[in-house]
Amino acid sequence: MCLINDRSKAFTGLRAYDWAAGERTAAVELARKAAEKLRLPFVAVDVAQKQTGEWIVIECNDGQESGYAGCSPIKMWQNIVEIERVIDLAKHSGSRENFPPMM
Repeated sequence: MCLINDRSKAFTGLRAYDWAAGERTAAVELARKAAEKLRLPFVAVDVAQKQTGEWIVIECNDGQESGYAGCSPIKMWQNIVEIERVIDLAKHSGSRENFPPMM
């Protein structure tokens, strides 16, 4: 399962940053690959973009230690429960049609 904060802007310590075309996709893909290699059920992957435009992994942490950074803990856990419910229903129906988007 992959949960991504779906804000239209990334936030640095000083100002909001608008994603340039393809940046979000590249950052998410790198984080997804790192998480898959770790094979952990819940992981937070921090990525950064170098001045050259290349995305790198800064660190990986247990997702439980990532904090709730800007989202309601209750809403986050409700979303996780709902995603797991939909995945479970889809697995039992034999259809991938109802799988939630993994973005």
